[in-house]
Amino acid sequence: KQEFGAGQIKEEVFATSFEEASWKGSEKIKRNRDAP
Repeated sequence: KQEFGAGQIKEEVFATSFEEASWKGSEKIKRNRDAP
């Protein structure tokens, strides 16, 4: 149970950081596109 819980948390943290990274990436692309 503990091992599974730790693995689950690790997966969630990875998914969150991946989402954040891709969001930051798309924000950067948007900013570059809007820049003159």
